[in-house]
Formats: sequence, structure tokens, C-alpha cells
Amino acid sequence: MHETHSYKRTYTEDEAKQIGMKQAEQELMNQIPLDAEIKSGKLLHESIDNGKVKLTIHYQVIEDITKEKPIIQGD
Repeated sequence: MHETHSYKRTYTEDEAKQIGMKQAEQELMNQIPLDAEIKSGKLLHESIDNGKVKLTIHYQVIEDITKEKPIIQGD
């Protein structure tokens, strides 16, 4: 058996912005390696259209992108 529930939530603009930024940071944390860290986040653009809050956020992430490879000298 499957059961679904519908919810209608009403947020103020500031609450929706804060929740959106938290969700974006959480999704980013799920995508980056465990040893990486989010250094900063900056809200670049915000718009409200038909009751939807759209955010453009720039995050600065520190992660190790280097990999060791042996140097093989050719003939």
C-alpha cells in the first residue's frame, strides 16, 4: 500500500529565501567529497515569480582535486 499526503505551506519571502539557501547548501554537501568544506556562499540573484522564490547562489568550496601519478620517462 502506498499513501501520499499533500501539504500547502506558506512562507514569507525571507523564510523562503533562508530555507532555499539551506537546501542548496545541503544538496551541495551531498555532492562534494567528505573532506571538502564550503568556505563561503554568496547570494547573487533573487527573484519571485508566481509565488516561487528563485535564487542564484555562488559557493566557494575547498577540496583536494590533485591525484598522484607516476612520471614515466620514455626512450
